[in-house]
Amino acid sequence: MILPGTTYRAKTNKVMATLYFNQEIIAPGLDLILPVDMGFEISLWADPESQFITVCLKDATEFIAAFLGSVDPGSPFEQPYRVTIPYSIIESDCTLVSNFEQAIYFYSALEKFGEFSNFAPFGFEYKNHYYPTVEHFYQSRKFMDEAYVALIRQAKTPKAAADLGKNKDKVMKPNWAAIKDEVMMIGVQQKFATHERLRQLLTATGAQLIIENSPYDNYWGIGSVGAGRNQLGTILMRVREKLRNN
Repeated sequence: MILPGTTYRAKTNKVMATLYFNQEIIAPGLDLILPVDMGFEISLWADPESQFITVCLKDATEFIAAFLGSVDPGSPFEQPYRVTIPYSIIESDCTLVSNFEQAIYFYSALEKFGEFSNFAPFGFEYKNHYYPTVEHFYQSRKFMDEAYVALIRQAKTPKAAADLGKNKDKVMKPNWAAIKDEVMMIGVQQKFATHERLRQLLTATGAQLIIENSPYDNYWGIGSVGAGRNQLGTILMRVREKLRNN
């Protein structure tokens, strides 16, 4: 399982793609070789569906020196930089360094870190409408029927909102599959930006992995065998970074 925010270490030399620093392309179109044992962190904005994934290399001064010839003391190139790596290489030729035992696992709104659950009762406003939970927001954004959207928004519980969102008799937006991650991102961000206690709780988690420990959901959670995408946990980590930078 590959989770954005986790740290890996290369086991074998592999061909890289493009070298970046501070958003600028340093080596467009050049093939780079990642040294064995070079550590790198999966970017929080990584897209698991992409063929290539952007990572941030750690302690990369020696590699930079080999590429540029030399690195002056205090040079910006002493800092971590980014490269694009084929996604399959991370799965097959890298070793996970992060300790999952130290990760934050959440699921039920009634358990520890239950505030991270979409069912947690922390409402917010978005475009002049109030949503009691992220679940109400997410499910209501699936449909174009305004009367049905209002019904979901006003559901008495997040479970009721989720059930309404599964109604196969109602036509969903044709582009729902393409926009659902963005919708979830908006809802989670609004929730944590609205409630200062939640903002502090999330940003206080440091660089810890955040994992939705759902045994039923292989997309938003990690599923019954821990092999799911953990997309909700990834979004929470992305929101954490946004809140820190604002």
